[in-house]
Amino acid sequence: MDESALRGALAPARLRDQVLALCALGNRYVGTDGERAAREHIRSELEGTGAVDVRVEEFEVLGYQPNTGTCVVGDVADGDLPAVGLQFTALGELDAQAVYLGNPRTIDDIRALEGEGVSLAGKAVVVDTYWPYGLASYVVAAGAAALVVVSPNGDGLMTHFTAQLYPPAGNGTTEGRPLPIPGVTIERRAASRLLALMVDGPRTLRIAHSATYEPVTTANVLAEVPGTDPGAGRVVIGAHYDTQLEGVGACDNATGVASLIELARVCAAHPRRRTVTFVAFGDEEHGFHGAVEYCRRHAATLEQTAGMVCLDALAWVYPGRRAVHADPSFLEYASARAREIGWEPEEMVDASLLLGSDHNPFIDAGVPACWFWRYPPQHFGYHSAGDLPELLDYDLVAETAIAAGHTAFALADEEISPLGRSQPTTRWHDLRPTAVSR
Repeated sequence: MDESALRGALAPARLRDQVLALCALGNRYVGTDGERAAREHIRSELEGTGAVDVRVEEFEVLGYQPNTGTCVVGDVADGDLPAVGLQFTALGELDAQAVYLGNPRTIDDIRALEGEGVSLAGKAVVVDTYWPYGLASYVVAAGAAALVVVSPNGDGLMTHFTAQLYPPAGNGTTEGRPLPIPGVTIERRAASRLLALMVDGPRTLRIAHSATYEPVTTANVLAEVPGTDPGAGRVVIGAHYDTQLEGVGACDNATGVASLIELARVCAAHPRRRTVTFVAFGDEEHGFHGAVEYCRRHAATLEQTAGMVCLDALAWVYPGRRAVHADPSFLEYASARAREIGWEPEEMVDASLLLGSDHNPFIDAGVPACWFWRYPPQHFGYHSAGDLPELLDYDLVAETAIAAGHTAFALADEEISPLGRSQPTTRWHDLRPTAVSR
């Protein structure tokens, strides 16, 4: 594809207009009116791109509706710490002694602390992490009584998290959901106060989590641009349209949806050798369920799917590093294509080691997949009311979208796919903590 055509389609002003239109619909948390309005908006926009077979594929997920989350430090005046429920943990109330694990990036980090004599059994485990779903199952297996996550956002913003991702089998069941211990997320400044109190001696926390778990219907929105070679298979480009509980999700993920729509428009005007399928995924925030559902429903097409490119939280005003997350079969190819258009990767990450977005279910299903974004640092308003359009740098959003689009379209034009199949390695949701110190 002529690079000028791609850059024209993904001009910052065009992406800004798409982002603002989606954000104007309000919060898009799964099961809400805003999510349903966004779905209809995306369907209409995709129909206007020239893509064909635009359709909505509904599916059911286990939904979460919050009531209260509380965390109170015992025997302390004013010990109530601002908190919200940690999604997909148990409901209930209990008292437990707090133990602080810092910022563990992997389960091995927790094992190292256990090796130094730190016991999780019966404790309210406090962690400072963006990835509680990567640690929660291990904490449960280690005998913890509750899980407390420190909100990473400052200025009083509260980050909303899930403690579980999609089931390892990808079969859409709710077996094992939610986790059997309660959990909350506490405000960052309140966490600093808690840690200061813990310096003076052991502290007991009263943890309470009240919410409702019930099935809700969501959907993926699909469109296709048929390839010039009907037998050449396909490439998938995907972006989730849902948000977490608060805010309009400007970065996460109006940037991805805006790019998806404009990539569909330019692809319809310049078809590739392979068919390109564009998917706006539902319910990513609770564990990539839209991507799991696509892989389940379209399993017969996956063997002939050359690759998947994920568009998620592309860029913001903060100076994040240009990052490519991909399975090993795709990592070098994606990075090389990005360099061709001047997007030099600064971080190259084996995505099977960090479950982060809708590309991961594709990797698990054998489809090479990659994700272009700017990270670290994480977005200041991540999963909170602070994820606002004014915090976006549309030039950086466009640059990232161009790298992703160029990679997807280059792969769609390859005579023979150079990638083979993905080979997932260590996946967090498959870890079985069989040997845990007590």
